[in-house]
Amino acid sequence: MRLFFYELRKLWNWRITSALFAFSIVFFNLFLWNKITDVRTDISGDDVNSMMDFAMSVELLEKYGTVIDRDEIINGFGLDTKIQALFDYADTIIAADEDGVFAKYGIKSYTEYEEYPIENIEWEDLERIVFNRDAYFRDLGLQLSMLRNMKQRYEANDMSHNSHISDSAFVYARELEAREDRSVMPYYLPFELSRYAMMVTILCVVCTVFLVSPFITADRTRRIYQLQYSSAYGRKIFGTQFTAVIVSAFVMSLAITVICSAAYATLNTQIFADASIVSFWGMSFFMYGITYGQYAMLLAAMPVILSTAVACAGFLLSRYSDTYVKLLTKAVPLALVGAIVGASAVRVALTNENTVFTLLGSSLPVPEIWIYGILLIAGIVAAAYVVAREKRVDIV
Repeated sequence: MRLFFYELRKLWNWRITSALFAFSIVFFNLFLWNKITDVRTDISGDDVNSMMDFAMSVELLEKYGTVIDRDEIINGFGLDTKIQALFDYADTIIAADEDGVFAKYGIKSYTEYEEYPIENIEWEDLERIVFNRDAYFRDLGLQLSMLRNMKQRYEANDMSHNSHISDSAFVYARELEAREDRSVMPYYLPFELSRYAMMVTILCVVCTVFLVSPFITADRTRRIYQLQYSSAYGRKIFGTQFTAVIVSAFVMSLAITVICSAAYATLNTQIFADASIVSFWGMSFFMYGITYGQYAMLLAAMPVILSTAVACAGFLLSRYSDTYVKLLTKAVPLALVGAIVGASAVRVALTNENTVFTLLGSSLPVPEIWIYGILLIAGIVAAAYVVAREKRVDIV
């Protein structure tokens, strides 16, 4: 045990620790905190956008619980009233148009604006209407489209789902897509959370490669391993070093994930922890109707799993690199591949929009989780084999 802690101290020397801390702070401020700020803006809400904002979903949660059924959506939620409210608001904007853009084309209401041939509107005027006008007006088309689609789907009692998913392995997912009761959770919360987790994964992978890669190479460069192998403890030291690498990568990635999760928790989205990620707002195809809390736990576990797998790969690269130049040519591609694989699997995980799901989803259920599991097992097996082989390999 004393040697194990000695190897930990070697691994976590002050230079590496300081560099990791500085990099994590910079990365967090550049990417993660900005993402939290963006989500906070999304959920802040306003008077006109209230039918899709965080406050409205909180109101629905308090009124109906975590799910809302067809009758509650059509009658209790008041789709027709909300659609009409948007039209009335748009009409007031058109009536109060100080630039005279709408009057130029004889448009007196939003209905007339929708029916007016867009190709007959000059580009400069269209730009003033769509891009330079009040933000509420720019969002009206999206809001109306979503509410109309919801009204059509629920009034017809025909929940549409993705036709290109036809494999029998996704029967449960299709049933989720077709059911009438849906979660009141804002549809964008799992998407935003997965994008945040994607950045956390990249941070964990890069830090793991930076921490682990120089460890064994440092001993090889100075030929210290020959002295270590000739000691009473012998070549068992290599196994101890591998254990130190795995434990360090696991604890570091876990600490990063916990700290980043705590920062994200300031958004208070966890009030929907018991709500299904299959929201009545959304149109994306979810594989499983797990809760938002379970989804968050899954996304939090994925960076830790991948970092442990990457640590195994970094340990092997360090073992077979006797100079820092050789190590650098291997460590950089490892960090790049690890970040790409991690980001691809975490981003919008468990939906048909996920890259890994698109490639493997037709033949393998939840391929994002399988990929992480396979990488972890393969990394541990390969590293364990090298550790066992080191007991009889020529050290010269």
